Amino acid sequence: MVVYFGGRRGYCGLVLTCFPEDFGFKGGCGMDAPVGTNAGERKIRVLVCDDSPDVRSETARILSTASGVEVLGQAENGLQCLEMARSLRPDVVLMDVAMPVMNGLQATELIKMELPDVEVVLMSAEGSQEYLRRAIIAGARDFLVKPFAEEELVLAVKRACLRRRPVGEEIARAEKPSEPSKVLAVCSPRDGAGKTTIAVNLAAVLAGVFRFRVALADLSFRFGEVGLFMGLQPRCTIADLRDYAGKVDRSAVERCMVEHGSGVRVLCAPAELGKLSDEDAVLVEPVVRALRQDHRYVVLDTAPELDGVTQAAMECADSVLLVVLPEQPSVRRAVSFVNRLQEIRYPLERVQLVVNRAHKKSAFSAEQMAEMLGVSLLGEIPSDGWVVVPAVSKGVPFVLSNPESRAAHAVRDLAAKLSGRQEAVSKQRGIREFLNRLRAHAG
Repeated sequence: MVVYFGGRRGYCGLVLTCFPEDFGFKGGCGMDAPVGTNAGERKIRVLVCDDSPDVRSETARILSTASGVEVLGQAENGLQCLEMARSLRPDVVLMDVAMPVMNGLQATELIKMELPDVEVVLMSAEGSQEYLRRAIIAGARDFLVKPFAEEELVLAVKRACLRRRPVGEEIARAEKPSEPSKVLAVCSPRDGAGKTTIAVNLAAVLAGVFRFRVALADLSFRFGEVGLFMGLQPRCTIADLRDYAGKVDRSAVERCMVEHGSGVRVLCAPAELGKLSDEDAVLVEPVVRALRQDHRYVVLDTAPELDGVTQAAMECADSVLLVVLPEQPSVRRAVSFVNRLQEIRYPLERVQLVVNRAHKKSAFSAEQMAEMLGVSLLGEIPSDGWVVVPAVSKGVPFVLSNPESRAAHAVRDLAAKLSGRQEAVSKQRGIREFLNRLRAHAG
């Protein structure tokens, strides 16, 4: 079952899509249950730190009454919190930022250095972008702005523990990944071809339908809209990774990501123009390397041009999905794009054509376009504007809001080819057609 909830600009959506095991899909949502939520499981052990006695006691009271949470103790400043964390070894430290003796940011840095398996959730009445940036650099897992609801507090603690992974397991995963990751760069030689729409929906299918662990990175630094298309409002973006001064690793990237309801973990580009430039292409390789370590598929949404960032993304990619419209201006731009790839000696065997907004009256067939470009054809997505446009406006991938649409079927076919799941999709389609025939006969 895939559960999506969210949206933007006043919209809200909830989609439940079930795939029985007979269709070739395994049950479960692909996410572990929060620690301490089931009977018999060890509770989440929390250490509370705040210089206000009233805030400490009230926070401890809320957490103590929450299911699956145990409060180990209370500290009144960062230094005392560090000493208690050394002896108590909590799962999560819930800590204020502004405190005497040692503030929360300093304490977080020391805790993460000495006790890397302890997660820290920082609290502050100051919710500026600068505070958030400093919290991320210090190593905090989450950041709560006071005042906050009781439910928000409990959720932040459980969410921090849900994503927590023992250090030994981190090392094992880094050295011996269970299966090789695959990086897919989605490119287009022109704006408006639907590149971001395809990247977002492809990632949603790979994560929500096929149950892979999927990361989606917005590498369109000047035109990044992935967050907008997915209804996300990230508190930090890839721009914040510049503060790591050449030390971008999986931990730093993890702290800048946000999880979408489909299960896709997203690294957004900044919404403000000018925050990143072509010079920041140096971020691409370490970011992709970090994402490879924890994800089966990494989808890269690139700029609608062959700039330095896009070239860096393509160099990291195992496959490049070239999105082209079946019209003369788009095809002409695509030919120039491919010629440029040949000039820089990029291997065209990595490039696969995706024809978007295909229809019967298109100027070119998908096969003709592939032949003109000299690349293989991955597939085509039919023109389905009545489904795609509202989905973009609401910030909901159309494979979730309209899973039975022609466009959604086409994206699932693309994902199946890329992941080797064609048989499962074919079986699902056959069962659906059989049921439709039964309904028609009964009617």
